[in-house]
Amino acid sequence: AEEVEEEQEEGMTEYERKREENMRRNQEILASLSLPSLPVQPPPSRSSSVRARGLQPQKKEEQAPTRQRSLRIQGKDSEGQMLPPSFKEPLSLRAFDREREEERERRDRD
Repeated sequence: AEEVEEEQEEGMTEYERKREENMRRNQEILASLSLPSLPVQPPPSRSSSVRARGLQPQKKEEQAPTRQRSLRIQGKDSEGQMLPPSFKEPLSLRAFDREREEERERRDRD
């Protein structure tokens, strides 16, 4: 038996030799544990009906995703209350910043 193993080991790569040695060592460790052997169960017999395995695709009703609209676009404030009809959005932040700066200058002068 050793001669056969030596002949097989000659054609093995280093990885295969390490793997075989590791498996032998693991078998020795298992044998030293004196664990009771488990009865070998035969594989379940295949029935005549073949059962599909894995996840089955579920059919869903195709719905267009609901798009979220911002409260601002809906004409509401941050709490969901309707904005007054006289509400106007600033045309640009620069204009808004310019107005705030002018207000500060007026307050500083007074």
